[in-house]
Amino acid sequence: MVQLTSGTADSITSKLLWFFTAKNIPTKTLFYMESDKTSVMLGKLNGVATQLKALYPFLTEHHSNYVSLFDIKLQLDATIKAITTKFIDDFEILLFVQNFAKAVIESLKERFPDYSLVDAFRIFYPKELPIDKTILGYYGQKSIQKLINFYDTSKFIKDNI
Repeated sequence: MVQLTSGTADSITSKLLWFFTAKNIPTKTLFYMESDKTSVMLGKLNGVATQLKALYPFLTEHHSNYVSLFDIKLQLDATIKAITTKFIDDFEILLFVQNFAKAVIESLKERFPDYSLVDAFRIFYPKELPIDKTILGYYGQKSIQKLINFYDTSKFIKDNI
């Protein structure tokens, strides 16, 4: 967490770049940013996204305040639990339905193989911030390191990057 002294796009971009340097976050692998839809973030000519995209041309941006990876993980966990409860744990369900449900769960787990990595994105979820302001300076350091370790190098899954 950093304290902003101004809400302008220039100030926010400057503070982000400072944060990346202060936390030794390798920006050469900066590929994704998510923000709200405010004009400061979106600004076509000089918004934060535009400025970062000028520095990091492969940056993908998504502007939404409704979706987070943490929300996706919660929904995925709930889906797997519901499938397990309704179609696997119920012994009155036909065997082929149980087997299909197990295959669906395995497919979901294969597509989202590293739950702990998704959990690391929790640091970007405002509702998860600690209430105690004295620990904000240390909040998320392990998660940031986990994300750096993962995204600092190219990954291959079944011959795909």
